[in-house]
Amino acid sequence: MHYSVQCSNCQSQFQNGSLRKCPACKGMLECVYPKESLTVLEKSDKATGMQCFSNLLPIEGPLYSLGEGGTPLLKSRRLRKKLGISNLYFKDESQNPTGSFKDREMSIAVTKAREAGANGVIIASSGNAAASLSAYSAASSMPCLVLVDKGVPAAKLMQMIFFGARCIQIENIFGQGPERLFSTLENLAEQLKLWISIPWQPINPYSLEGVKTISYELASLEPDVIICPVSGGDNLAGQWKGWKELFRGKVIKKLPRMVGVQPSGSAPLVQSYERRERSVRSIDKCGTVASGLRTTFSGDHALRAVYESGGAAISVEDSNILKYQALLAQQEGIWVEPSSAITLAALPLLLESRTIKPEESIVCILTGAGYKDMEVMLRYDKEVPTAILEPKDIIEKIGFIPK
Repeated sequence: MHYSVQCSNCQSQFQNGSLRKCPACKGMLECVYPKESLTVLEKSDKATGMQCFSNLLPIEGPLYSLGEGGTPLLKSRRLRKKLGISNLYFKDESQNPTGSFKDREMSIAVTKAREAGANGVIIASSGNAAASLSAYSAASSMPCLVLVDKGVPAAKLMQMIFFGARCIQIENIFGQGPERLFSTLENLAEQLKLWISIPWQPINPYSLEGVKTISYELASLEPDVIICPVSGGDNLAGQWKGWKELFRGKVIKKLPRMVGVQPSGSAPLVQSYERRERSVRSIDKCGTVASGLRTTFSGDHALRAVYESGGAAISVEDSNILKYQALLAQQEGIWVEPSSAITLAALPLLLESRTIKPEESIVCILTGAGYKDMEVMLRYDKEVPTAILEPKDIIEKIGFIPK
């Protein structure tokens, strides 16, 4: 094996690519690589796709790929001027094969399942992760069992169904806390010999290795700030891990500050950060228009990434999320789901609090495509602009005569 797993608690290391928790103390595991492996990162600014980073991924053979990674980095044309930010960029993860950053994680998950000789894969998801896993399972001829929230957007559910996954809808699946959820997953996985593919480092140290490749692709920019949506926290923590590896490999000279953003109605990470706690407390209930961020718990690894990087965690009201979803589409030509637009909605608050500075280089991570959650337009139509006109209105208002 070209990597090992190390316990973040007792620092024990193990040469086992299927462990989920530390056998010694039950602590959270992390994949580590020898320093010489980091030399591949010297070419990270020219790389396309994840396969070129295989020496820094926890896999032993070829990666099951659908062409994930290598997503565009777009410089803001208009919103940066509106906000007064000199260098504002969007890392558009909606351009991945199934429309979200989860493809980076699920490529790893299916590859690991194959290596382990599992009968199939299992996941609990609010939507994007399950849609992605379903696609990669289909591509690798593996059965896929999905436990999904009853409130999952129809577009995400249809992706799962068309890719051939078996779906069980469960009311408020992430509202009962992590212990009950993961106990259910472990029982099912053991009985059916399935690989647990939920992308959350406390029980799966492998999938977030796919997310860290976002950082590799941003290396040539060397941004000051990364702004990232947070649910369980693997996206934020995975990217921070990638930046640390880039720094350790002397590819970059400075580390960015990591800013995690959550909806006000679903903000366990933010609440723990504001109390300056060292561990994230679960909240009793959650609710938000951003379906991909609807959770009662987040991971301590995300909170640690915020602290280590000198970053911050901030919450945003739903009305502002929808406002900036529309602004991003109309002023930049980028349509993302509310769970992505939250990063832009945080910008005015971060500027006002001086958490970020207008002259800094700032990257907003856009995690999923707009078509993923279209029902939001029907439920919150007062917040979503409309431009549907009758023919006579077109003539009167804009002087256009249709042929």
